Amino acid sequence: MAERDEVRERTQHILEDLRRGLEFHASSFREIDEKAKYWLTVGVPSLIGLSGYAFQKGFSLSPYLLSLIIAVVICLFAAVYFFAATIGSSSISAGILLPEDQKAESCLYYSQSDETWGQYETLRVGNTLSALLSNERQNKRKGSRLQVAEALLFRGVPTAACVAASCAALIDVCVAHGRGIGPTAVIATGIAVGTGTAAAFWIATHRRTSKA
Repeated sequence: MAERDEVRERTQHILEDLRRGLEFHASSFREIDEKAKYWLTVGVPSLIGLSGYAFQKGFSLSPYLLSLIIAVVICLFAAVYFFAATIGSSSISAGILLPEDQKAESCLYYSQSDETWGQYETLRVGNTLSALLSNERQNKRKGSRLQVAEALLFRGVPTAACVAASCAALIDVCVAHGRGIGPTAVIATGIAVGTGTAAAFWIATHRRTSKA
């Protein structure tokens, strides 16, 4: 009897450890979602505002400024997408053992004897462990998306802005005046180089978070 009590006590300790892991994941999910929602409140209005301004002004803006704005808009769109994809999860497990037929009698079955109760404890540990591993994968996926979104927002956006404007100015000075290239080509080149540089940050961050 004492040995059985000792086994149950150890089982309870294991369950408590696993439950602490589930609580950690729940807390981590909330923190990631709150951070993503905060940056969405910054990114979405900025995206809409810059897009509307560029659409309204069009080619009345200087080629350098228009290149900068469009490159930033593209990076902001990608950042907003990843922030939005971060929120929520496809599946979150609670680790609760539920009967497949969803009847109370099936739950009470395990309380009939010491043998069935031992089966119940084994199933509880297995179910909780499975939930912990599932939530660990979800947590890693959410964290990876958040890191990519932050990299695009904090590194990609300013880099795209600087590179797009600088490249457009360089093309305009070195090539356009000499060969009669119009402002459209200057703008397109600035946008392509600026967003391409920002994409390089995304690729580097994505590879780093995938290996983590």
